This record gives sequence, C-alpha cells and structure tokens, in this order.
Amino acid sequence: FFIDNNRDLHLTRLSHKGSFKLQAQVDSAAWNDSSEMLVALSDAKVLCWTYPNMVYVDRTLLPDVIESKDGADFHKLASITSFVGPRFTVRRTDGALLAGAVSPYPTVLYEFTSANDWDKAVRLCRFVKTKGLWTCLAGMALHKRHLDTAEVALAAVESVDKLHFVLYVKNLVSEERRMAELALYAGGAVDEAEAILLQAHPTPLVYRAIKMNIRLFRWDRALDLAIKYTTAGGTHVDTVLAYRQRFLAVRLVQHS
Repeated sequence: FFIDNNRDLHLTRLSHKGSFKLQAQVDSAAWNDSSEMLVALSDAKVLCWTYPNMVYVDRTLLPDVIESKDGADFHKLASITSFVGPRFTVRRTDGALLAGAVSPYPTVLYEFTSANDWDKAVRLCRFVKTKGLWTCLAGMALHKRHLDTAEVALAAVESVDKLHFVLYVKNLVSEERRMAELALYAGGAVDEAEAILLQAHPTPLVYRAIKMNIRLFRWDRALDLAIKYTTAGGTHVDTVLAYRQRFLAVRLVQHS
C-alpha cells in the first residue's frame, strides 16, 4: 500500500496495473505482522480491512470486510508503530504511546485458511456469527478456489447472485473452464481466462474461448480466434458471424 500527497490510502499489486483507493484522509496505516490485515487511522476512526485482497476477488464485498472503531483518543497525525495479531500500537504527535485492538477472530481465521483447514474456518464463522467474518471467509475461499467453502460462506451472508455463480462453476465438467470463469469473476481478467482455455490439455478449448469473447461482446477477438484456429476439420467463423447477426438484430428491435 501507499499513502499519496492527498493522504489517500491506495492498495497496489505487482501483478496488476494501477492501484485501488481504499480510503481518504489517512494519517497512517500498517500491515499485520502475520496476515493480510491492514489497519489505518482516518478521520478520528480506526479502520481495519480484515481481507484487503477482496479488492482483487470481488470489490462489491469489500465494505463488509472493513471493521471501524472510534479513534478520537489517538488525535490527528498519529502514526501506527506496530500491528501484531489483533493488537496495534499508535504514537501520537505529543509522543504518547497508546495501544488498541481489533477483533481477534480474523487472525484465527487466517491461521485456519493458511493451513487449508476449511472445516475449522467454517466452524469458527458459525460460532462468531458475524457477516464480516463470513464475508472474509468467502473471499479467501474464492481466491484459493475452494468452492465448497465459498458456497457455505456466501449462503450464510445471503449473497444469492454470487452463490448461484459458484454453483454454476462447480457444475462445470472441465477444470480449465472452472479456472477461466473464476479468473473472469476476479476483476474480469479476460486475457488470463482466455489463455487458460487455449492452453487446456490435451485439447485446447477453442470453442469455449470464442464463446467467452462472444459473451463479453468482444466480436473482433472472437473472429480472430475463429480464423486462427480454422482447420481441415472445420471452423467457428460462421458461429461468430451468426451470434453477431443475432446481436445486431436484437439491438435493432430495441431501438425501433
């Protein structure tokens, strides 16, 4: 992460271009010593992102993994000196050193998921019974492709649309198709999803890659793939043109 000259907190990733603005008016921020949790001081509040990687999993779930507490005692322009486990230390501008804490449960959840002990992670969430912890688990499970756990967690937070998506992906026969759909879900990584389908073993899933581009209205790319992978056994050029014609016909009806 970094804090810019406007005191905006940004999250960045080496494998992704650009950054994502997490919060404005931030005085200080710090990573946890043993997990991905991030704590910050902003506008007389203590904010803790229990799973900031949610930015790259599903940004619509990000607000549910933010824990907010009153931070007026720390005063303005204070700096976080450490964040160990659920406890953090803050140094005020007058030199006073104060301690604070966030919920201990996300730390325990990280321990379980890091060890791939998903059953214990689910039991912990059922014991705590908070939407924030369930959402945190859902993000972790989606990121690590553990769809059974993601299904349980999304059902617990009543995220029906995302639950339907997970059930759809689980029913796909091919592992490559599942990976491609999850890549699309996590920020719309179209090129990555396409590469997964085209590198499928033993036979590239060319038709699925073309259909994916059609679904995303990337007509030029779909046609490029159809032409490139034309063989003596057949071509998908007619398929792309037929879908394009159908799309234009629907648009014409809608605008008439």
